[in-house]
Amino acid sequence: MSVSIGLSVSLVTLGLWSVHLHRRLALLARLLVSAREAARDAARDDDEHSGDDVSLGGEDTNHQKFVSHLRLMSGHLLRYGPCEEHAMFISVSPGGEQNHNAQLVPQHCAIWIGGLTDGILGAPYLQHLSRQLHRHNCALVQINMRSSYRQYGLHTLRDDAEDIYRAMKKLLELGAEKFFLIGHSTGCQDLCKLGDALVYLRGSGTETEKVAATDMMARWSGAVLQAPVSDREDLSAESLSALSYAEKSDDDDEFIPVRILGVGHPPMTCRRAKALWSRNGDDDYFSTDLTDDELARRLSGIGEATCAHFLLSGGDEYAGGPLKGGGDGAHASHGARLARLCGKDASSSVVSGALHSCSNRVEACVESILQHMRVVGFVASP
Repeated sequence: MSVSIGLSVSLVTLGLWSVHLHRRLALLARLLVSAREAARDAARDDDEHSGDDVSLGGEDTNHQKFVSHLRLMSGHLLRYGPCEEHAMFISVSPGGEQNHNAQLVPQHCAIWIGGLTDGILGAPYLQHLSRQLHRHNCALVQINMRSSYRQYGLHTLRDDAEDIYRAMKKLLELGAEKFFLIGHSTGCQDLCKLGDALVYLRGSGTETEKVAATDMMARWSGAVLQAPVSDREDLSAESLSALSYAEKSDDDDEFIPVRILGVGHPPMTCRRAKALWSRNGDDDYFSTDLTDDELARRLSGIGEATCAHFLLSGGDEYAGGPLKGGGDGAHASHGARLARLCGKDASSSVVSGALHSCSNRVEACVESILQHMRVVGFVASP
């Protein structure tokens, strides 16, 4: 009997290791494919910009091409808050890290906010965007938040908004004067939550909070919400099961069991499951089935706080509901609706055929972001 049990346990263990190995090999294969695609895109990008003057102060042009092919970015990495996750990366122009007389932070900073599982270097267009911003004497700032990478199941949009606000205050201390925020995926919800928070503090905070919120809103030149999609409209079977479990739980801080989420899924509380996947949950800002009144209430904060532009991807693989497979037309219609309900200064556009992260339309995505920056006067027109 004991031999049989031992054999069964060994077989189960062997099976688990087999699954683990298979997943590791699948991940390695995806990484190799991504590396080949990145190298191909980098080579194309380098050919398109081969005439650019990227050498500063005698910098070796071959070195610059090497950096471009590897998708490397030069800059400063520093802490902006008390938690170990509170790190920001401030990019500098090629050779700028060697200029000790240069100001650490220019007056204009564009802050990129990633989505679920993202962190620094979380989108394929960031190097190209950074290079374009340097031509306008602007810095691209990427921040890690408490929810970054695999912590999104433990931290809320409110936590993210607090982290973004803290990073903006740190940049002010370092010499920044104006901000332009770019949200990618769930980073779009983060910007909406930040707008909600600033509007609330300006109207109902303490006198100190009112002054600080009013000042920050004046410095927030504009925002691009890149790939704003609904998590609720693209649910997996595991997500549906997790939501059902969370709705039956009496404790929002209870963790969803691994047997429901699946091995390898980031830890998640019942609170976060309901926020992500329930109708009118805390993260439910862009669902197509929300009424006009519901969407208007959701988007009123960012509409009042700054000038927002909704930048949708025409081939977004994470879009659900009627947008799934709907192409440029469906996304254009949804984006126009979001802009209309957000406020009179909001606008929208579509990157034709682009995937969620615009990995196949890097230049078009960056140009769309720069165009809205020109509209609000954050960068000068060419």
